[in-house]
Amino acid sequence: SDTSLANIDQFLRVKQIDIFNINNNRFLETIKSNIDTINVQLTIHANARDLELDMPKLQYAQNLTIRDTSLINLPNLERVQSSFQIIENLITSLDISNLQYVGGTLGIIENHQLTKANFNNVTEVQGGLMIAHNGKLDKINFFQNLKQIGGAIHFEGKFSETNFENLKLVKGSAFIKSSSPNLDCSQWIASSNGRSIIRGGKVKCSSARKSNFLNVDKEGLVLESTENDNDDFDDTTGNYGSIDNQNAKQNREHVAKGAKKTSLKKKFSNASNTLRTSTMCASLNVLVLVVLKIFGLF
Repeated sequence: SDTSLANIDQFLRVKQIDIFNINNNRFLETIKSNIDTINVQLTIHANARDLELDMPKLQYAQNLTIRDTSLINLPNLERVQSSFQIIENLITSLDISNLQYVGGTLGIIENHQLTKANFNNVTEVQGGLMIAHNGKLDKINFFQNLKQIGGAIHFEGKFSETNFENLKLVKGSAFIKSSSPNLDCSQWIASSNGRSIIRGGKVKCSSARKSNFLNVDKEGLVLESTENDNDDFDDTTGNYGSIDNQNAKQNREHVAKGAKKTSLKKKFSNASNTLRTSTMCASLNVLVLVVLKIFGLF
């Protein structure tokens, strides 16, 4: 931590370690290691933004968190016993094709250059699965053998496709939101034999065009289902709200503000007239009393 090292390759003969934490080395460009087992924690973060992480022999880690890298090479990683987080990296691709099991949450979050990934040998994620805000990731179709998710799923971004052809059970809820008009939510809202694969109570899946909501019980029976059109989506531009719609909205707001101002002016004017009338009446009464006193009539 906090060194001026440019490269770390001192772990080529180390096979097993408890904690491998490399952070805050702003000149560090490469990490090379032949470690095959990490018993507690692997953490890489806050080093040079173009850091390349090369751990070709790693097979097992208890926890894994990787941030701020431009390359991640873990070709033999098979098992992560707890959580696996890949966050805010500059990677364009991510191939973790030997990974089979994640015992906690698997998160792929805010990797803005990521265009493709491979987790196709993962069969089970015991925690949640979160894939969010990876701006260039067009398809979430890289978990082809995933059968069970023990927690919730949260997918959010610009993707046009989600494909989990072998997924049979999600024990938590599901939130899927894409700004693409082409996202098909049928996998998440359709039920097989009257039962949803989602067992965590709520399902929300929305594209730029439509929003779908399901309430399900713990057995997957659908209790409630609704579908709404996203009225702000403009088919001609592919965006939320056309210019005409936006102008119309602004005009409605302007008219409403004008009407409110007119109403306030009218109320103020009425109040002023009432006060003026009351003042004139009071003045006239005083004048009459004075005249009557002069002539001794009061």
